[in-house]
Amino acid sequence: MKQRNPVPEILTSPTRYFIIYFLFGSTLFGLVSSGLSTLFWDRFIPWLERKLTVDSTVMVPGVVISLSLFVLIIVYFIPFFRLLKRLQSLVFSSPETEVEANVKKLEEHLPGLITIMSPKEDSPAERAIRHHLNDDRLPHLKHCWLICTPKSQPVAEKLDQRFIGEGLGQRFQLHYGAGYRMKDPDSPDDPEAEMSLLVPDEQVNDPIYIQRLVNCIYADAQNRYSLEESEVIADFTGGTKAMTVGVVLAGATPARRLQYISQLSEDCPFMEVKLAYRLKPVKR
Repeated sequence: MKQRNPVPEILTSPTRYFIIYFLFGSTLFGLVSSGLSTLFWDRFIPWLERKLTVDSTVMVPGVVISLSLFVLIIVYFIPFFRLLKRLQSLVFSSPETEVEANVKKLEEHLPGLITIMSPKEDSPAERAIRHHLNDDRLPHLKHCWLICTPKSQPVAEKLDQRFIGEGLGQRFQLHYGAGYRMKDPDSPDDPEAEMSLLVPDEQVNDPIYIQRLVNCIYADAQNRYSLEESEVIADFTGGTKAMTVGVVLAGATPARRLQYISQLSEDCPFMEVKLAYRLKPVKR
């Protein structure tokens, strides 16, 4: 995974980053340029005239002509800009981010859970919810975002009623269905960009759509319920393979957490995937 460095983009996109470009690219660099010009012409050249005992009427034109010839030599006879581009790539190139995945048994119970509803009664989503409910001991689940498809939504409704019948409906909030709308963090002011927890049939096998949906859930958790990303864990056990990939893609950031149900032992414990990030130089 590669992290992009925003500095070159800011310096070369004045219309997109006008305020930053104006403050740093125009104002700051202008002041530096003006200061260097004053230092060169008002201080260095008079000092050089005194040292060489040369009149300013000769010195100034001579310096201008010499600098002009120097620039022409650099432009036409030396691959200066190729060297400059190489230097820029060394200074502004983004480091590569090496990601290592470590798996351990999940012992914690978090206040936020994102999970996928399977179209069957014995759903991994129910197991995940009950794990984080922690038998109503603290800490326990407070908000669960249940990603459904048209086939699995009726099962989610039955699960919701079952929790209410057990008296758990007052302990946490189960969010699901087309009625639960969330703003897109990339387009927060665009009503048409809003998403719901009901995935249309045509998007079920689109991992990018699921990734975007999970990003909306994380933003919703923070903006609506003041839950930080580290307080919300995403379970990718249920759903289609494309939905699983979408959840994992959205969870591949340092603050977000991922879990799944292991099938390698009889008790089928919950396992957490811990992603470790390490920066390394870009190899050219």
